[in-house]
Amino acid sequence: MRIKEFSTTRQPNRPQTDGVILSMVTLALFHFCFLSTEYLFDNRMALFIPSDAVANAQNLMLGISVIGFVMYGVIYKRLSIDQWKVFSIVGTILCVACVILLERQERVTVLYLVGGICFALMGMAGSVACYLVSRAIKNYGRLATYIGLSYALGIFLQYCNHNWIKNQDVEAVMISLLMLVFAFCGVRLSQYVDETEGEVHHHLMPIQNPKVPLAALCASVFLMTLIFSTLDNAITMVHSEGTFDIGQWPRLLLAVSGVVAGLIYDLKNRMFMPLMMYVITMLSVISIIIIQLGGSFLFGLMVFYISAGFFVVFFIASFMDLSYYTKNPRLWAGMGRAINNLCALVSTGLTVSLLNSGNLMTILVVAIILLIGITCCICIYYIPFLNAMMDTEKEAVKRVAMEEAASQTRSDHLRTFVTAHSFTEREKEILYELTYNNGSVSDISKELALSRASLYRHIEKMNEKTGTGSRVELLQYYYEWKQK
Repeated sequence: MRIKEFSTTRQPNRPQTDGVILSMVTLALFHFCFLSTEYLFDNRMALFIPSDAVANAQNLMLGISVIGFVMYGVIYKRLSIDQWKVFSIVGTILCVACVILLERQERVTVLYLVGGICFALMGMAGSVACYLVSRAIKNYGRLATYIGLSYALGIFLQYCNHNWIKNQDVEAVMISLLMLVFAFCGVRLSQYVDETEGEVHHHLMPIQNPKVPLAALCASVFLMTLIFSTLDNAITMVHSEGTFDIGQWPRLLLAVSGVVAGLIYDLKNRMFMPLMMYVITMLSVISIIIIQLGGSFLFGLMVFYISAGFFVVFFIASFMDLSYYTKNPRLWAGMGRAINNLCALVSTGLTVSLLNSGNLMTILVVAIILLIGITCCICIYYIPFLNAMMDTEKEAVKRVAMEEAASQTRSDHLRTFVTAHSFTEREKEILYELTYNNGSVSDISKELALSRASLYRHIEKMNEKTGTGSRVELLQYYYEWKQK
């Protein structure tokens, strides 16, 4: 299969760490570019429209980015390698131009148009990045750790860009420059892409049909996003009231949680990653209830940023894992971010209305329904892998039984041959070693604690009883006699 990215061969002579480091840098730059552009868009829109409309505008951009995430998996076969090169160069230049226009433009309609183009292209760039990363490091077994580190690096870069650079024009320039670096890293990373079939470090047994776990994973990520979006809105509403200033420091907590999530998820080859995420989701529901009851806002804030890091690493790593078993991995490798953005688009109004109602019982009922739905999705997700595991165990048991039966058959034939030719017990031991030991005569004599001369005397007697003239003829006669 040809690789549509800019190289058609992997370079195995390079150090393995090169591909890993480049993968983390590429994914980190995508996180930085996407989040920084989102932040820039929000700041520009806030100058011209009410604050409540800014959230709707932001979610609209996230929804448009979903088009880009899906588009790469749909159209990649329709373009040649040279066409992809041209498309990538033009797309990168267009993204940079959009960032500059976002900083300079003052008309709301133009901001919407430029933002839509930029986020659609960035969505496609994110899908490409996720696919390249998943393929470049598919056999290193620490996928979640690498994703967590790259996410933390992207968050840290965004934090530095926003807090250390006070001039918004310079911020836009930095975003543009790092977009160019991101595009360059993507080109370099394509040289490490391994599209060959084979074993990958998946958290459970390989499966033939990934449709069921894919559907369950899509549904669980969607439902989890509803919960985290509700928690996010609860915190935002408290912050907007002025009762608690969130500030910028929690962004660093988000980076730390991403690293911790990756390290924890990779325990036991990510076997328990969905279950760990389920526990984090339950903790988030508890924090929502505490905030609604007027409890510690700081606790809710800490839970949100910790759980957000765990959630991002979860949905990126999970879809990369499953993409290995799909017919179109380019479509599915980045689908986690796409579903998260899509849910953010459709759920904001619902979650805000739910929180504004102030009805704790309603919030609790909705939370329980969502948790039940997530529980069902996770159970459905595991079923194909558990079935594959049981099938593999059955095959292993069957193989062992067949080997034991074959070994028993060989023993029966040996016993029958020895009895038919009146071999002594010592001669039986020697025949066994001759037929099942691939070593030399010296090795066999040592194994039987016999001298070479004694071993040859026993073989001569066995030749007399079987009418053969040498050790080779004896073995040939034995195997031919077995077949009678």
